Amino acid sequence: MTHATIFVYGYIFGIIKQAAPDALTANDFERCAMSPTTETARVISKMHSMRKITPDMDRKIAAAFAQITEFDEQDAHRLQPVELQGSWQRGYYAAINGQPLSAWGEITAARKAKGWSQAQLAEALDVSQAYISAVESGTRNATAEMTAKAKEVLGV
Repeated sequence: MTHATIFVYGYIFGIIKQAAPDALTANDFERCAMSPTTETARVISKMHSMRKITPDMDRKIAAAFAQITEFDEQDAHRLQPVELQGSWQRGYYAAINGQPLSAWGEITAARKAKGWSQAQLAEALDVSQAYISAVESGTRNATAEMTAKAKEVLGV
């Protein structure tokens, strides 16, 4: 599983947690971070049976799932390593903080997972650190070409 994919699973959990804060437990959080595919399906099913998922949430969840571009059946059932769980948590907190799910959310998660600073990514992309900061914070939009280049550099 890639950092970008696991970021999306965390984001989905965050969407659900925002809408039904008392319905999910710390155990749900931990289980979803370790085994996102299986546990996210379980949580979504649980929330549907409790009638906690609205049509608007369903649309947000579907849009998030559409961001996942690869799926490995065997990998989906494995416990994920700690470094990937960190990307899950970044996705979760992005949703909790109301950040939109974007390619740069995934890029930021991959950058952090690699242990790169914004300055290191900026150097690899031949732009300023201030530019990377502005794009990651959402105050500036990156071009499609810059987004593709960042994904390539980080292996997203």
